[in-house]
Amino acid sequence: MAIYYHYCSVDTFVKIISSKIFRLGSMFKMNDSTECQDFWSIVEQLYEKNHITKEQVDFINSIANAEKSSIPRYLGCFSTNSDLLSQWSMYGDDGKGVAVGIDLEKLISRIKEKYKIILLDYNNVIYNVEEKIKLIDDLLNKQDRYEELEQLRQSIQENDEGYLDFVSEYLEFDLNLLNTLFNYEILFKNESFQSESEVRIVYTHNLDRPIPNRLEQGFYVNGKSDIVSYCELPLDFDGCISKLIIGPKCPLTKESKDFRDFLKFNSLENIEVIKSKIPYI
Repeated sequence: MAIYYHYCSVDTFVKIISSKIFRLGSMFKMNDSTECQDFWSIVEQLYEKNHITKEQVDFINSIANAEKSSIPRYLGCFSTNSDLLSQWSMYGDDGKGVAVGIDLEKLISRIKEKYKIILLDYNNVIYNVEEKIKLIDDLLNKQDRYEELEQLRQSIQENDEGYLDFVSEYLEFDLNLLNTLFNYEILFKNESFQSESEVRIVYTHNLDRPIPNRLEQGFYVNGKSDIVSYCELPLDFDGCISKLIIGPKCPLTKESKDFRDFLKFNSLENIEVIKSKIPYI
């Protein structure tokens, strides 16, 4: 069992439980403008310190340009910590909300099994600088092979022997590079946020795949009058929502009849409900 916690307001909690839907937000429309920038900050620092060359930076940029023009990506944010002051303050309605504990391993496994969705997974956010540098070095170690394949691609003809094998290898290698860079952009985060112990669901929305082999997509207008897309992660699987933490300033109580009736109405009457132990004023 791998339970991770999504901190939210009571209003959002009611919407999640009532609809049995968790919204994954667009990678390019996150509330925090610094999201997905830590990877590029590390690359810039490595270049300034002569750890990597301009040619290597150009290589990374060439992958990024292809990645940004391809399929849209979506993510959902969770924490390994069920009762963290900073999370209550930033995401849990200043302590008046709840933390919804979801077994992500079970949930994603069942979604993949039912809907045959491939590019859906969850991973720990990476904070450690040394680990980030190693991962970037691993990515750059693939540059020589990438350039070899690019040269072959420009010279090989459809009637050449081994053409289909080459195309298969090229596409697999190229997709691997795109997904690797994408994951680094999504999962690298400044080490000052390490206390959040964040875990992220990452989903690639491929419009070429038929429903139900992809998640439902929706749209809403945000506070800036901008149209924002999201994807709906279904939660209608028994046992996936396994725990609720009531925020330190939240008026909900386990003894409240309406609260118990709400849980029962949504088949969660046996869920574990815990009150935050943080003395938050």
